[in-house]
Amino acid sequence: MKKCLAFLFALSLLIAAAGTASAAILKNGVYFIRMSNSRLTVAATSSARGSQLVLWRDQSTPPWEFRHIGNDIYEIRIRAYVMDLSGNKRKNGTPVIIWSPHGGKNQQWKVQRDGRYYRLINVGTGLALDLNHNDRRPGVRLQGYERNRTNAQLFDIVPARGARNIF
Repeated sequence: MKKCLAFLFALSLLIAAAGTASAAILKNGVYFIRMSNSRLTVAATSSARGSQLVLWRDQSTPPWEFRHIGNDIYEIRIRAYVMDLSGNKRKNGTPVIIWSPHGGKNQQWKVQRDGRYYRLINVGTGLALDLNHNDRRPGVRLQGYERNRTNAQLFDIVPARGARNIF
């Protein structure tokens, strides 16, 4: 009887693990990150390491590559860099930048569905990707900010059909 229970328990763990592994919220691929209800996209201020993320006009921004790590956590790449919460600081207003990949949790983002949009939550700090004061003008900077229910933290993640990001 003990062997049977142990077998059933092990089988249930395998089934649960298999379900989790295939349940990525987004497929690995290339996407534009747009503000909810907007054509403005998330872009870096330049292609240099340390450049801060801002909103910019859709047609002029390169797409982002989403690489699923597991449990709906992604490394989000652009060119040779990744989306990074600067200094892994748990402080509202912390800049979100592009930086050389090092595998730190401040470079990992949990993607959460919220209705028809998504929230990007930094794994290292729990802060959400947030548009400063929800000011939807080109050039406004993005930041890490405690999670809230505002539209400043809602994004549309749109496949970049035919686009290719150069890494």
